[in-house]
Amino acid sequence: MTNKEKKDWLWRYKEALLDIDSWQRELEEWRTRAEKITQVVSDMPRGGKALEVDDIVIKMIEILDNIKAKVSESQKIKLELEIAFEGLNDGILEGLMKYRYINCLDWAQIAIVMGYSEQHLYRLHGVGLSLLKIKDESQ
Repeated sequence: MTNKEKKDWLWRYKEALLDIDSWQRELEEWRTRAEKITQVVSDMPRGGKALEVDDIVIKMIEILDNIKAKVSESQKIKLELEIAFEGLNDGILEGLMKYRYINCLDWAQIAIVMGYSEQHLYRLHGVGLSLLKIKDESQ
């Protein structure tokens, strides 16, 4: 597996978190719609079909189910990453990889936390990628 393929595999957790965040924003939009629904008594005709509370509740339940599934998936990915990082058998490399791919920190933030220059982190990251063993799920 190439380093690019390894990085793609590692970034799945961040992608899963972003997906969850997107679904949570959509859920919030539906909550806002639900709060805006009011019963207005009027003899004036209305155009179009207004959203009913039941429709909104059903949509919100679907979104919540989707969020639960995505959270479960993200936890599975996180566990896979943690297992892979433990296989590095080096606390510094393991910490670096966790900061980068689980905590999603950028290089400057990791440099501050770990007390290394960014250039040194790049070298360590390369070593970590080369040592990283990814279990092929197709086997």
